[in-house]
This record gives sequence, C-alpha cells and structure tokens, in this order.
Amino acid sequence: MRWRAEVFHGRVMTAAVQLRVDDQGLNQAYLALPYGYYTPPHGSLRQPEMMGHDCGPFESVDAAFAAAFCDCRHCILQDMSRERFA
Repeated sequence: MRWRAEVFHGRVMTAAVQLRVDDQGLNQAYLALPYGYYTPPHGSLRQPEMMGHDCGPFESVDAAFAAAFCDCRHCILQDMSRERFA
C-alpha cells in the first residue's frame, strides 16, 4: 500500500492506494478508504462525498491519488466558501 499527503489551503489531504493484480495479470490501483482531509494540528478527518465516485481501478497509482485529491480539493473549496459567508 502506498500513502501520500498534500497540503491545499492549509488543509492536509491524505490518501492510500492499494495495488491489486487483475485477471489478466496487470496491476490495478484502488483507493483505500478512508481518504480525506483535515485542518492541522487537531482536526479530525473529513471525507469527501462519494456519490458517483469510484475507488478504482485506476490505470496508475498517480491517477488514483489525483482522483482522491481532486475530490478533497473540491470539498475544501466548498468549506472555505461556507466559512466566508458564516
């Protein structure tokens, strides 16, 4: 399993990707749940909405991380909009 973290607007996004071998012997990447984001130092993990999203297979580990972090960035921007108008 591979793990990666990135920072976006002060929030830390985290995800793990698992490689599995398919029926044809090819490696396929899948997101391991949960993935999400938090605000340091003591924020709890928030998970993006998963409606209409798939955890895999992805063609590469990088593609799986890109999908997870895209979901997280979208939710972070929504949070920031809500905070601005609260």
